[in-house]
Amino acid sequence: MKVFVATMKQHERAIHILTGCFAIMLVFLWGCLDSSYGQPHSKRKGPRKTAAQYVDEGKKLLLKRRYSAAIYRFTLAIKKDASFADAYKFRGWAYDKIGAPLRAKRDLAHYIELRPSDPKGYLIRADYHNFENNHKAALEDYDKALSLTGDWVNARD
Repeated sequence: MKVFVATMKQHERAIHILTGCFAIMLVFLWGCLDSSYGQPHSKRKGPRKTAAQYVDEGKKLLLKRRYSAAIYRFTLAIKKDASFADAYKFRGWAYDKIGAPLRAKRDLAHYIELRPSDPKGYLIRADYHNFENNHKAALEDYDKALSLTGDWVNARD
């Protein structure tokens, strides 16, 4: 019986120590958590990025050939400001680089809708039409680009 009592006291002491360690660990982990954890993005602390900042990040990622990460940044820019034309243009370019031409063409169409007076959109779309052997549509886009600038040198710049 004496052995059993000593064992029970050891168990009680071990449980007491483990409970204290667990409480200390919880306090430590609670202090390490970001205060914005679990909150919606709009309620998080810190500076919020603009669509232009997301596009700049995406362009840097394009230069590093990190196309999927760039697409994500451009998508964030579009969610922030759906009328930010450059986000569509660059995301379309990134889609083209990963082999998703339909998505690239869709973004290019959005770009042209937002900037109908920019010849670059028509030139890029004409290149897509040529690649698809749709030469009639390509000529229409080349003509449109030329009519917007007056010469080929300025249309390609």
